[in-house]
Amino acid sequence: MNDLKYRYVKMCGGIGEKKLTELEAIFREDKRKAIRDTIRNRVERYETGVKLRADQLEQATIKERKAYELLQDAGQLRKK
Repeated sequence: MNDLKYRYVKMCGGIGEKKLTELEAIFREDKRKAIRDTIRNRVERYETGVKLRADQLEQATIKERKAYELLQDAGQLRKK
Protein backbone atom coordinates (compact mmCIF):
# COMPACT_ATOMS: atom_id res chain seq x y z
CA MET A 1 0.00 0.00 0.00
CA ASN A 2 2.86 2.38 0.72
CA ASP A 3 4.04 2.08 -2.87
CA LEU A 4 0.60 3.12 -4.11
CA LYS A 5 0.56 6.13 -1.77
CA TYR A 6 4.02 7.11 -2.99
CA ARG A 7 2.97 6.71 -6.62
CA TYR A 8 -0.15 8.82 -5.98
CA VAL A 9 1.90 11.61 -4.40
CA LYS A 10 4.33 11.44 -7.32
CA MET A 11 1.43 11.60 -9.78
CA CYS A 12 0.12 14.73 -8.02
CA GLY A 13 3.54 16.35 -8.07
CA GLY A 14 3.54 16.43 -4.27
CA ILE A 15 0.79 17.07 -1.76
CA GLY A 16 0.38 19.14 1.37
CA GLU A 17 0.09 17.99 4.95
CA LYS A 18 -3.73 18.06 4.97
CA LYS A 19 -3.99 15.98 1.80
CA LEU A 20 -1.38 13.54 3.12
CA THR A 21 -3.40 13.08 6.32
CA GLU A 22 -6.52 12.39 4.24
CA LEU A 23 -4.61 9.91 2.11
CA GLU A 24 -3.35 8.07 5.19
CA ALA A 25 -6.92 7.86 6.52
CA ILE A 26 -8.16 6.43 3.21
CA PHE A 27 -5.60 3.64 3.36
CA ARG A 28 -6.11 2.99 7.07
CA GLU A 29 -9.91 2.59 7.06
CA ASP A 30 -11.36 -0.61 5.58
CA LYS A 31 -14.62 1.07 4.57
CA ARG A 32 -12.81 3.24 1.99
CA LYS A 33 -11.92 0.41 -0.38
CA ALA A 34 -13.79 2.03 -3.27
CA ILE A 35 -11.72 5.21 -2.91
CA ARG A 36 -8.49 3.16 -2.78
CA ASP A 37 -9.55 1.35 -5.95
CA THR A 38 -10.23 4.70 -7.64
CA ILE A 39 -6.80 5.98 -6.59
CA ARG A 40 -5.16 2.80 -7.88
CA ASN A 41 -6.96 3.13 -11.24
CA ARG A 42 -6.01 6.80 -11.58
CA VAL A 43 -2.36 6.10 -10.75
CA GLU A 44 -2.19 3.17 -13.19
CA ARG A 45 -3.79 5.23 -16.00
CA TYR A 46 -1.36 8.07 -15.29
CA GLU A 47 1.66 5.75 -15.30
CA THR A 48 0.48 4.10 -18.52
CA GLY A 49 0.14 7.52 -20.12
CA VAL A 50 3.61 8.57 -18.96
CA LYS A 51 5.13 5.37 -20.32
CA LEU A 52 3.31 5.78 -23.63
CA ARG A 53 4.52 9.38 -23.93
CA ALA A 54 8.10 8.35 -23.12
CA ASP A 55 7.94 5.63 -25.78
CA GLN A 56 6.60 8.15 -28.31
CA LEU A 57 9.38 10.60 -27.53
CA GLU A 58 11.97 7.85 -27.84
CA GLN A 59 10.58 6.82 -31.24
CA ALA A 60 10.55 10.45 -32.37
CA THR A 61 14.19 10.82 -31.34
CA ILE A 62 15.14 7.66 -33.25
CA LYS A 63 13.31 8.89 -36.37
CA GLU A 64 14.91 12.31 -36.08
CA ARG A 65 18.37 10.76 -35.79
CA LYS A 66 17.68 8.53 -38.81
CA ALA A 67 16.44 11.51 -40.84
CA TYR A 68 19.61 13.41 -39.97
CA GLU A 69 21.76 10.47 -41.05
CA LEU A 70 19.85 10.24 -44.34
CA LEU A 71 20.38 13.97 -44.95
CA GLN A 72 24.09 13.53 -44.28
CA ASP A 73 24.23 10.61 -46.73
CA ALA A 74 22.33 12.61 -49.34
CA GLY A 75 24.75 15.52 -48.91
CA GLN A 76 27.73 13.22 -49.43
CA LEU A 77 26.13 11.72 -52.55
CA ARG A 78 25.59 15.19 -54.01
CA LYS A 79 29.26 15.99 -53.54
CA LYS A 80 30.30 13.01 -55.63
